[in-house]
Amino acid sequence: MNKRNLMFVLVASVTAVNTMAYMPNSNVYAKEEVSIVQEKNQSQTFKKQLGIFIGVGKQNIEKFNNYKTLVLDISDYSKSEIKKLQEKGHVVYGYLNVGTLEKYRSYYKDYKKYSLDECSEYDDEYWMDVTRSKWQYFVTDTLAQEMADKGVDAFYVANTDVYGMYNNKKTYDGLIKILKTLQKYNKPISLIGGEKFVKDLVQNKKTYLINEVIAEQCFTYIEDWNSNLFAKQDEKTSNYYKNYLEDLISKGLNVSIIEYSKDEQLRKEIKKYCEKKNIRYLISRKSNLNELINDSTQPEPEPQPEPEPQPEPEPQPEPEPQPEPEPQPEPEPQPEPQPQPEPEPQPEPEPQPEPEPQPEPQPIHKFKNKYGVFVGLGKMDVEKFKDYEIVVLETDNYTKADIEALHKAGHKVYSYLNVGSLENWRDYWSAYKKYSLGVYENWEDEVWIDVSKKEWQDFVVNSLAKKMNDKNVDSFFIDNTDVYYFKNGENIYQGLVNIFKGLKKYNKGVVVNGGDVFVSRLIDEKQCDLITAINQEGCFTTVKNYSKDIFGEQAPDDREYFTEYIEKCKANGLDVFILEYTKDESVKNKIIKYCNEKKFNYFISPTIKLNTIL
Repeated sequence: MNKRNLMFVLVASVTAVNTMAYMPNSNVYAKEEVSIVQEKNQSQTFKKQLGIFIGVGKQNIEKFNNYKTLVLDISDYSKSEIKKLQEKGHVVYGYLNVGTLEKYRSYYKDYKKYSLDECSEYDDEYWMDVTRSKWQYFVTDTLAQEMADKGVDAFYVANTDVYGMYNNKKTYDGLIKILKTLQKYNKPISLIGGEKFVKDLVQNKKTYLINEVIAEQCFTYIEDWNSNLFAKQDEKTSNYYKNYLEDLISKGLNVSIIEYSKDEQLRKEIKKYCEKKNIRYLISRKSNLNELINDSTQPEPEPQPEPEPQPEPEPQPEPEPQPEPEPQPEPEPQPEPQPQPEPEPQPEPEPQPEPEPQPEPQPIHKFKNKYGVFVGLGKMDVEKFKDYEIVVLETDNYTKADIEALHKAGHKVYSYLNVGSLENWRDYWSAYKKYSLGVYENWEDEVWIDVSKKEWQDFVVNSLAKKMNDKNVDSFFIDNTDVYYFKNGENIYQGLVNIFKGLKKYNKGVVVNGGDVFVSRLIDEKQCDLITAINQEGCFTTVKNYSKDIFGEQAPDDREYFTEYIEKCKANGLDVFILEYTKDESVKNKIIKYCNEKKFNYFISPTIKLNTIL
């Protein structure tokens, strides 16, 4: 964990300062935006390149004048203060503690229940169970969101050492889920420490999730924290870390090291090695931030407090509406005079019986199942779907006549329309792959697509959807609006909204598959009239192995989250479908019982490929 090493400012020589003047290269998801961060304020000069200010409370921003890159506890600073720092040339990293929980945090009581053990070196801190969905969501959608909203330049992710501590696959997967979710903010990610986790990222070819690794005490170590006593690592340890660092560099990662030494000869040796290997380095002579925060050649004047922003004038209460006068009771209506009975009509002559009406072309059908999703199937005979009223199909495989035949058999046809990703087997792959945002995890033949591009919006609405409309499908089954969760940019959200507005002209049902973050925002912004229904996958089940169709039960926290979400959709007037993956009869029974109680439609598939008719 090495938490103690966060309580310092790293003071470097002029040579070291020059080596650290960088921002991490962007990963595949964030190239354009990060280049802007790299280029801003390049003319500004600083005495020291990096300061880590965690655990010291809020400081006046003038205190940071000597430091280019700042690692801050963002909860201590406002958005305007972050902006002022950036305008002065600073690069601001938000300290994001994913693996432990400190007692002084305002949210300690709410999340203590997800802790594992007390950290042996710090009695005010606990290791966290990063497999718990509520903790993951809190880290990625509350803590990180606050940092992104305040405009930080990068995330400084700490305490992935929890994986080294507990060393099990669930912990690894929990951290991976957090890193994947952080990609939506389009910010560089630096990992401090977490050596075991970093090694497994390399082994599993997931280094694309991070930009930089910062290793500590590779060549030195702290003997006494309070007395600033440092020593040299033994040769075996130093050689081990050399191999570790050089392997990371060979995998394309930026690498930095943090060392502690007052020994000039040792400092020179470390610098020489780092410059040869193109490793960024900082070598501190002190280990305590509180001693260094005012470290400057001239005493700093007492900062004048910034003027408190004047509160906006309290809106004057609207005058109490005068009570409307009590409506006077209307006079009792006088009973209308009873109409005189009309004279009994003389019976008309008995009409001749009309010929029996011919049966309507679409007779009423009874189906065993309300709903089935078969987007992984090729073209099938109508008879194959006889047990399903609603069928979700890849209608590229069907003609207008085929759709008409399905209608005559009583089926409703929902047409699969992928708006947020692009498969490499589509005939329009070559034309639109230029808008790729990166490979879609677990679907190696598919990439996320930039829905903010007008050309893509037009293609989806006026080509793909039009073709489906011309075949007279009943509804669009929209997939991969999760691109908004993946990227979480305002341009992505507006791009999706533009697509849905464009689809309105076809006067069809619109079912959103997944996309809970996108749909929740539609509801919050009172735009859910753009859609008619949602289909949520995995409320009760989860996929453990995509290639072998191995499934499990969803974690209780995830199940609670998704069931609350779909019930919220229902309460806002949307029809609800759920799609689950399991072969376990007891799990099936739980799903069916819940859906029957809530009057939700469901389909339970034995395969992730959705190519089996039961």
